[in-house]
Amino acid sequence: MKSSYMGVDIGGTNLKIGLFDRELKFLDFNTYALNGEITPGDVILIIKDRFEVLSKKYHIKSLACGLPGLIDYERGYIHSLTNLVNWDDVDFKKMLVEAVGVPIFIDNDVNLAALAEYHFGSGKGCSNMLMVALGTGVGGGLILNGEVYRGCNNAVAEVGHIQLSTKGPKCSCGNRGCLESYVGNRRLIGYLKRRLKYSKSILNKIDFTELKLEDVTRAAILGDKFSIEFWDYAASKLTQALVGVVNVLNLEKIVIGGGVSNAGESLFKPLRGYLKEQAMDIQAKSVKIVKARFKDRSGVIGAGLLGRDNLI
Repeated sequence: MKSSYMGVDIGGTNLKIGLFDRELKFLDFNTYALNGEITPGDVILIIKDRFEVLSKKYHIKSLACGLPGLIDYERGYIHSLTNLVNWDDVDFKKMLVEAVGVPIFIDNDVNLAALAEYHFGSGKGCSNMLMVALGTGVGGGLILNGEVYRGCNNAVAEVGHIQLSTKGPKCSCGNRGCLESYVGNRRLIGYLKRRLKYSKSILNKIDFTELKLEDVTRAAILGDKFSIEFWDYAASKLTQALVGVVNVLNLEKIVIGGGVSNAGESLFKPLRGYLKEQAMDIQAKSVKIVKARFKDRSGVIGAGLLGRDNLI
């Protein structure tokens, strides 16, 4: 049977499972919808079922998994996941070893997305980059001198929890005014609906309950003033968090992925402008802001890469 490597990306709303060959080309890919109440045991059952199905056709040599929160990389232990309940203090590596019986590797999901983009995607060719994933939450993965930087406790690059205001909205981490509490996709939708009640926009023609961020992007492209200002607002909040990171780390690239990044230039153009204005001159000239190549598959590709390279 053909040797393969399984990558798993567990997010706040979806579970993605990919199977890869030695060159990290997809052999299989599946997505499963999750809700915030799903337990580690539930997820293990989904992974085990897919593993057993694929094992009949492929020799799966390893399984690597990315999760959105504070992960002890060395132990494969979950300290906490801010956007999933029932996931505090979980020995997830042990559970997976018992379920599938192959070498297991666990990491933060955006660290893995950063690996994928650094080696194969929009971060290729640089040595120092920050990956920012804009989705249910806001995660970060940091590459310094060509290596994932993990910090002293494997708890680094929590960009979503940079505090913008001590009196801001309550964040899922328990603090107030974190970046995530403004630009997490659910928070953006809430802001959109609150503002739209008192604004004139072509979005008023859409059923209020059916509004999506994609609608705002399409409207912005058509020149809708409200929608352009909406993405400008999101860019301004991102800048508040990222300008300090750029000044401190003198990065070459910031790679932005996740569902919110699909706003494209409606988000990226004002973000580049604000960073150029607000960051220090040398750092601002050095950094490029680019969209992730692999979109919502960066994390699962990075997981496959982690599992493959840790066996060498």
